Amino acid sequence: MKLGCYSTFAAYVVPAILDGFPREHPGVDVSIMIGTNEELLSALQGGRLDVALVYDVSLPAGYRKRRIYETELEVHLHPEHPLATVPSIDLADLASEPYIQFDATPGTANVMDAFSALGLAPTIEARISDIGLVQALVGRGLGYSLLMSRPSAARTSVEGRPLLIRPLDPPVTQSHVVGIWPEDMELTQRASALLDFAEERFGGN
Repeated sequence: MKLGCYSTFAAYVVPAILDGFPREHPGVDVSIMIGTNEELLSALQGGRLDVALVYDVSLPAGYRKRRIYETELEVHLHPEHPLATVPSIDLADLASEPYIQFDATPGTANVMDAFSALGLAPTIEARISDIGLVQALVGRGLGYSLLMSRPSAARTSVEGRPLLIRPLDPPVTQSHVVGIWPEDMELTQRASALLDFAEERFGGN
């Protein structure tokens, strides 16, 4: 079967799927496409994917979906950041702090909308489209970042530097990762079984 996965959380879900799903379903070959929302939606409509895992944010009409796990925006900080000592952080308290923006659709717009709703704007230090580089800059103490929560997310940067993760209070951009497929297509038994596996594996995170 052909599975698509949104690039920003693929590293946190695809390895467990490729390792665990074939063990439970011997003989099922899973091919993976990693991409942006636009690329995955195009592949679904073109019949090149059976199902795709994406954020349930700003999705167009015409798709059926099944929830896999809950997710929300979290703050990633250097351990010596001035706000690192508090258990949760108000988004308003971050507006004047240097912000390492993870530049990706639809996340960038959602973050900007969240600040705008408070009559504020973030102090953008850098706009980065690679999540590993975002975390590396945070690990160097160059700013904070706002990222959606992910299963088994490491609390270190790619350079091995420690990261602190704090929830936002009040919460911002609470959503779900969902499996989607075109509403005019029937979900195959194999794709349905894979979504069952993903929900069981990641739903508790």
